[in-house]
Amino acid sequence: MRWKNRNIRAIADMICGNVDHFPYRTGRLITEFFEDCGLDLRHDGRTRRDWVARRLTEVLAAQTRPDLLPDAFASILRNLLDRAEAEPDDPDRSAALAALNAVLQTEGWVASYDAAGVPHLRCMDAPQLQQLDQLADYLDRCSEDEFIETVLLPIFRHLGFQRVTATGHREGSGIWQGRVDEADPADAACAVFRHSGEKGPHRCRRQQPSRCQQHWRGSESGADDAGA
Repeated sequence: MRWKNRNIRAIADMICGNVDHFPYRTGRLITEFFEDCGLDLRHDGRTRRDWVARRLTEVLAAQTRPDLLPDAFASILRNLLDRAEAEPDDPDRSAALAALNAVLQTEGWVASYDAAGVPHLRCMDAPQLQQLDQLADYLDRCSEDEFIETVLLPIFRHLGFQRVTATGHREGSGIWQGRVDEADPADAACAVFRHSGEKGPHRCRRQQPSRCQQHWRGSESGADDAGA
């Protein structure tokens, strides 16, 4: 079984720490990383990512079934998610997990943590793989406006932005969002975030406009809010 080269390079970047949420590793630390996986692979001073990618390709060459990873490669992925390696901005490694899964899922695999924080790997079933293929096909052919209407707007509404409309794809346009905060009904009358080409402050109708999460550029004087 052969994995896509871009996915192998992406995992190599994570091992090297060339991307966010993964610790940076020198050549010596890369050697130690593989030692922790039970592999006698010693970095020889060449470009780190290219060297690691070649080693990953060699390890994956032992894969004979699409639903079964070589033990060595599974060990590498689990070690990559070791919570002892957490970065300060990602203490539970949820961001690292999401980054790795973005790569693994295109190969039909998904990683997760159990209740004890131990990482596990599983092969995705056929319906899940079909859904991913359909999503990839849609993203390849959809326009920006279609993506906004069918993907972004439903996500914003699910997050609580009830009054959301797409203004179309033109210079200075974007999405109006009015978030309804159940803890503060006054938010229902307030467009908390506005992406627009218009100048001037955002009009806040709340009794305490200073609490509004974001004011539009030009509201430094506060004149508009004071009269609202």
